[in-house]
Amino acid sequence: MTTPPTPPTAPLRVALANGSFEEPAVTGVEILPDSSQTQASKRVPGWLTTASDHLIELWRSGFNGVPSAEGLQFAELNAREVSTLYQDLPTTPGTKLYWRLYHRGRQGEDTMALD
Repeated sequence: MTTPPTPPTAPLRVALANGSFEEPAVTGVEILPDSSQTQASKRVPGWLTTASDHLIELWRSGFNGVPSAEGLQFAELNAREVSTLYQDLPTTPGTKLYWRLYHRGRQGEDTMALD
């Protein structure tokens, strides 16, 4: 009796946790601990920062007249110091990944990097 071949496994679905910074909900602007700060009752799930204070600044869409590109909130890059917002995600070699990012400069032209 021959054993049927094992079907190939589907690649892992790669998705950011809290990708649009919708959690936790803020009413204007709040500076909150990143997800590594598990002792904090209110923190930004999914996201880590290289900022020395482990804080992430979240803005509600429309705060200071700035709309979010998607959803109701967004994060301010380099809010209190030059730093990185990131998530470590498992990927499958050879799998195509599709990303969509939005960025704007607070005072005009600005740049960001994706690694």
